Amino acid sequence: RGWQLAHWAVANASALHIERVAYAGREWTAGVTEGEWRAVDGKNGARPEGSAGSAATVRITTGR
Repeated sequence: RGWQLAHWAVANASALHIERVAYAGREWTAGVTEGEWRAVDGKNGARPEGSAGSAATVRITTGR
């Protein structure tokens, strides 16, 4: 279900002013990655894949 929520957030990012979505060691950033998910290195609070809780938490960051 985590990937379903993460992909839903990306699909609705514009309407909901979502800037970043992170899940399972991968991250999508609005306007930066051309719609691609990239591996994260643990910066900005995202956990790399294999970290405790990384597969259970979908992190959604919105703009102001």
